[in-house]
Amino acid sequence: MLDTILFDLDGTLLPLDEPTFLRVYFGGLIRRFAPKGLHPDDLIRAIGAGIDRVRENIGPETNEKVFWKAFMSVLPQAEAWMDEFYRYYEEDFDQVRISSQVQPLAATIIGALHRKGYRTVLATNPLFPRIATEKRIRWAGLSPSDFELITTMENSTAAKPSQEYYLEVLRKCGSRPENCMMVGNDVWEDGAAESLGIPFYLVTDCIINDHHRPWESLRYGTFIELARYLDSLPPVGAEKRHVIK
Repeated sequence: MLDTILFDLDGTLLPLDEPTFLRVYFGGLIRRFAPKGLHPDDLIRAIGAGIDRVRENIGPETNEKVFWKAFMSVLPQAEAWMDEFYRYYEEDFDQVRISSQVQPLAATIIGALHRKGYRTVLATNPLFPRIATEKRIRWAGLSPSDFELITTMENSTAAKPSQEYYLEVLRKCGSRPENCMMVGNDVWEDGAAESLGIPFYLVTDCIINDHHRPWESLRYGTFIELARYLDSLPPVGAEKRHVIK
């Protein structure tokens, strides 16, 4: 019986212009660190090394620890930058909001799912610390309290599209694949949930398909069509058993 909906964030609940996001995000980091003597090329190289290592992580260390180990392999004095890095998220990260839009239906569908007894999980790729993820949740017109679980660098030991990431989400939720559905905009990263038997709904408004995988056979639609589909789901525990086809 379906009772848990896993949502991606960027490009799904939060419509996002990725090129603008990256330009403003890295521009803000460079402006904060360059006056302190950190060359932009070194900063970007260190961040890239950290993200690459997180994408390869399958535990047991958290993504946060893995990121900083890789970062420090490029910048050995990285301890001096860590506090400043998190201050960037506290003080400057909201500038990146210009790359996003509010999808009014996001709050509507989350509220409707809760009223029908569904559990909602924010299964966003845990490449960012919690503070940055919670800010993006609010950009979407939502609250961190809307989700039973939010995957972040601090609480995750794997990343999309690895099976280990989705297995960790299932363990933390105490759920089985057939009880869940993944909703996302990335054919490769979010669609990987299907390898574990988790049905997938592809949101096409901000679709990402960097690996050029065929997706027409998937269940897919615009965010408006997703809202209609979720609205058609019966309440959890209804006598009529619902099966995702």
